[in-house]
Amino acid sequence: MPPTARPTSAAGHVASSLAPTATGNLHSTAATEAPPWPPPPASAGPLRPATQPYSTGGCPGSATRPPPELLSATGEPPSHHRSTTQPPDSPFCLFQGGMTRNAVTLQGTCLLCFVQSNPTAMENEISNAFEKILPPSASASASSSSSSSSPSSSSTTKKAYDVFINHRGTDTKETLAASIYHTLHVMGLQVFLDKPELELGDSIPSEIQKAMTTSFLHIAILSPNYAQSPWCLAELSFMVKTGNKIIPVFYNVDPKDIHWICEGKGIYADAFSNPKTMARYTSETLEDWKRALQEVSYLSGYIVKNKHDEKDLLKNIVEFVLKHPEKILLVKDKHIVGLDEAVQDFERMILESSKNIKIVGIIGMGGCGKTTLAKEYYNKKIFSIYKSSYLSNIRDVATKKDLHHTQKMMLKDLGFKVDDLSIDNVERGKAMLARYMKSLQVFIVLDDIDHEDQLNALLPVSDSLGWGSIIVVTSRESGVLTKWGISSIYKMKTLNPEYCKQLLCWHAFLQPSPMCGFEDLVEKFMNVCRGLPLSLKIIGELLKGKPKEYWNSLLNKVSRSLPKDLKGILSVSFKELDEEEQEIFLDIACFFIGEQKSLAIAVWDASGWSGVYSWEILENKCLVEVDERNRITMHDHLRDLGKEIAETKPPYRLYSPRQITNIQQQQQKIALVRGIKGETDEFYRPQPFQPPSYDSIELVGGSCTNSSNTPFHDCIELVRGSGTPPSLGLKILAAKDGHFTEELSALSTGLVWLRWDNLLQRALPSWLSLNNLRVLDLSHSLEMEQLWSDNAHPPLELRELNMGNIRNFLRFPRSIGRLKELKKISLNDFRCGVSCQVPITSLPEEFCDLQSLEHLELRGCHKLTSLPTNFGYLTNLRYLDLSGCLQLEELPASFKELINLQYLNLVGCTKLTFSPEILKNMTKLETVHFMGCMTLRDFTGSLLRK
Repeated sequence: MPPTARPTSAAGHVASSLAPTATGNLHSTAATEAPPWPPPPASAGPLRPATQPYSTGGCPGSATRPPPELLSATGEPPSHHRSTTQPPDSPFCLFQGGMTRNAVTLQGTCLLCFVQSNPTAMENEISNAFEKILPPSASASASSSSSSSSPSSSSTTKKAYDVFINHRGTDTKETLAASIYHTLHVMGLQVFLDKPELELGDSIPSEIQKAMTTSFLHIAILSPNYAQSPWCLAELSFMVKTGNKIIPVFYNVDPKDIHWICEGKGIYADAFSNPKTMARYTSETLEDWKRALQEVSYLSGYIVKNKHDEKDLLKNIVEFVLKHPEKILLVKDKHIVGLDEAVQDFERMILESSKNIKIVGIIGMGGCGKTTLAKEYYNKKIFSIYKSSYLSNIRDVATKKDLHHTQKMMLKDLGFKVDDLSIDNVERGKAMLARYMKSLQVFIVLDDIDHEDQLNALLPVSDSLGWGSIIVVTSRESGVLTKWGISSIYKMKTLNPEYCKQLLCWHAFLQPSPMCGFEDLVEKFMNVCRGLPLSLKIIGELLKGKPKEYWNSLLNKVSRSLPKDLKGILSVSFKELDEEEQEIFLDIACFFIGEQKSLAIAVWDASGWSGVYSWEILENKCLVEVDERNRITMHDHLRDLGKEIAETKPPYRLYSPRQITNIQQQQQKIALVRGIKGETDEFYRPQPFQPPSYDSIELVGGSCTNSSNTPFHDCIELVRGSGTPPSLGLKILAAKDGHFTEELSALSTGLVWLRWDNLLQRALPSWLSLNNLRVLDLSHSLEMEQLWSDNAHPPLELRELNMGNIRNFLRFPRSIGRLKELKKISLNDFRCGVSCQVPITSLPEEFCDLQSLEHLELRGCHKLTSLPTNFGYLTNLRYLDLSGCLQLEELPASFKELINLQYLNLVGCTKLTFSPEILKNMTKLETVHFMGCMTLRDFTGSLLRK
């Protein structure tokens, strides 16, 4: 009797079984050849995959309808079972078809509905899959190992994988599986193949489960002897249940021979009846494995019968992986305690919500662990939803760079390509987000929201997202969330006494319990900290390695200064620093949050401070951190403390128009100004009329004028009027829009860090004196054509040059070669998450004199045809990005002299031709990207042989 429907996986598309073609051997099977579906009741087990949800997308088999049990009275699937498709204009679509969301059923019930009412059922079902194939001793060992872990170990981030290869070792481990592994490994992906990926002491089942859960792609190589391995079958069953993407590879196997496995027919039938390997497994387990095989046999995959097929397979897998949005686990704090319970409570709250689109909030005072919880949940959920984005410090980003930059970053995280002109204001960004995110299933975390406008800008279509979407919002103010309509809100709790003790002791003693004789003191400090994690961390670091006398003295001090406010504890941390460390702390609070750590250290070194050493002191005291991209972060309370102190003591750091107003109203005398960071629009808006006394404010060395009537102009006048020598004067200047005027000439002499976004000049003026400059950032200066004229005096001490999004830049000056200390050049550096084309056509030969250069980005130079002949003289170069250099045809012979090169990106260099032999001497080369280099067909094989 012919079947009425075909099965599909919770992880992929319905397949077809056409004859192998030269472009990947995509196969499809006619409906008349498929077995009856759903399977007859006699073979029904506890868990089976559902059929493909009804879809109008273009993927193979998208017209297949669901089984009868999923249809409503009208004959249509329930609303939350219908597919979610990408918009037709989406630049990314797998297999040129619509993206579909798949359901899994449990004895005729939607698994997603089942999990909501039985939150632990799915977890037990998955964990039991491996227990069935383990001998009792192994199961007991794994259980014992798990139960003996420390409280902090459960929160430690384990290794995550990108791709999991499921294969029968005797058939393909040394051939096809090895080829796939090495091809993806060269691309820098974490690929799980076999035991080499298992670290000493890891439980095999738990590590394999971890690899399969975190991998966004599963490759199942179905070979002739595949079904003889219970391990292979158990892995395949688990892969289907994870819901992640599965690509089947039929290695010398016809997929039609697997379609009938549930009826005891086909190539694998004999393996399931073999008593030597299958007798000890229950009939339910065997049927579960059979259904997994049948499920995967209908997915879009590849038939491999010869080397040509294998080559096409590798090409298609690489293309798929490069299209997939990057999944990065977020960095977590050390010594986390009590978080598992918070995550469970938070997940339970989400499951209890009856809404198809979950929008939930996390609220609490600063330092209570909102961001920590959001990160933990993000890391846990990131691999189960295809498109995800984590946006941190939105309040600061919105103030400093406006929300349209955050909108760009969200679209980039979700896998969409957005050019520079697509979003130039918030309203345009809202329109783009509404267009691309409508009906799309996403997982988004918005960290530190403090205004409704931010939610309106980042979630313009919150009510029309794809079914199963999850939005998590953290904020210190519950009113912002409730006004916007978020009703599911999780309020952070303070730590219970036991967790308080553990957290304090981890930081003070590097162990979870007090040292002998310190028990009473630990209890007293716990009472002072009142369950606030940040307080416990900071106090613990202050007490590390100190005697009892110090503990008693500090206890007396913080007890007096911290009745309810956290500021007392934070002030103690600041006062523990020496003068230089305090200055660096204030610099971070006012200027460097969100900046690269290396940039800040260069500025501090140029100021005569020990940047690296002082940073280590601050980091060890838990006052500063870096995120996964090496950008500086600082807790809100610490930042506010630093800014408050910076307003009361010289050298002054001017970062807010409010400061200028206070100085003018109080007729305060300014003796020394270290920096001005005027990157918000408020700095350039005319101020209200001031009383007559405004013009008579006396300053050290001069008077303030009101000619331009903007806070930024007032800042400049304050510095000019201070009479400070250049060597002691302004070190940091960050501004936006406008031109350099001659009034800045005298102030530029001592500058160490100069950032000017959207400078409206074709080049830096020749009269500008930048003798002490270490970092120059001219990003978004759309009118700039060159840095400076060839006869101008260059900044000889420069260490870092950033020029992101300068789309009219034509050439480097010949004097660039005189910058002997320059270590980094970033042309089109993605600082805002987007890229543009740069019309530069060549580099001067003097460019090769940059002997200290370590990092070079020439991304998007679409008219660059060649590199200088002596390019290989840049022997200290470690990072080179030439992606998007469409006209680059060859590399100079000297290129082989770049022996210290570690990273090379040639993506999109479509005309580039060179022999892989040129890389032979680059023994330190770790990563090479060459997608789109059509002429480098044999490049991968040569690299593998190398």
